[in-house]
Parts: sequence; C-alpha cells; structure tokens
Amino acid sequence: MSVAAPAELESGAASPEAVLRWAYESFPRVAIVASFQAESSVLIDMAVRIRPDVRVLTLDTGRLPQETYDMIDRVRDRYAIEIEVISPDARDLAEMVGSHGVNLFHKSPDLSCAAMSGSRGPSRGRCIATTRGSPVSAASRRRRARILSS
Repeated sequence: MSVAAPAELESGAASPEAVLRWAYESFPRVAIVASFQAESSVLIDMAVRIRPDVRVLTLDTGRLPQETYDMIDRVRDRYAIEIEVISPDARDLAEMVGSHGVNLFHKSPDLSCAAMSGSRGPSRGRCIATTRGSPVSAASRRRRARILSS
C-alpha cells in the first residue's frame, strides 16, 4: 500500500496532531510503541484525543525501572486504554544470557537484538533500536507534567 503524504506534512508545516490524524486515516492499524518517557506520553495523549481506541504497546525487557511500570499503570488508568506489554520469550532470554551474559546489550546492541529476534509477538523477527539520552524539549516535559497532574 502506498499513500502519499499531503504537501503540508512533507514540508514539516503540519502540527503533530495533524500528522497523527493523517496516519490514523491512512493506516488504520497504527500502533504507538511507547517507552513511557516524555515523548511517548505526549503522543499517547494526542492520539487518545484523535482516536479513543488507540493501540499502545511497549517492550518489557525485564530490566525496566519500577517507575516505568508505575507509569504504564497510570497511563492505562487515566486514558482507560489497553496497553500491550511485549516481553521476550523466557527460553530465548535464558539462552542469550547463558551464551553472552546479562549485559549483552551494553557490549553489542546489534547482537543483543539479533539474539532476541526470536521473541514472540508483533515485533518477532524485527528489532527496535532506541537511543538513550535523546533531547526532550521543555514543552514536552511541561505537557507531560500537565497530563500526569490532571
């Protein structure tokens, strides 16, 4: 399926809400993959206003801080949405740890990803890479704080 984005979207002049609305109109099965940091929290807030039955999923590596699990619960309760939590297959994880140790993702993100590509679920066979320490705009942080405090 090929869908051309309108010129406004291509030029970067469209608002984030307009981009998200276009994505939902063009691709009905869009899912938000959330880390539950500022950016994805803001994206979920926008998406729910556009499409109340928003599909949200997250990857649980088994190494998330408790605050992330707490945030998942708060977002689930606030928006009354289902959040799909995708975890690696326990056998695949045990095999990877047995072969490479528990900190493979520090040594080689690519090898860690390849080792876990056998995970069951929507991302099977594909790897989702993330970067830590990406800049978060002050506006995103303020909006996230308003969302969580309301």
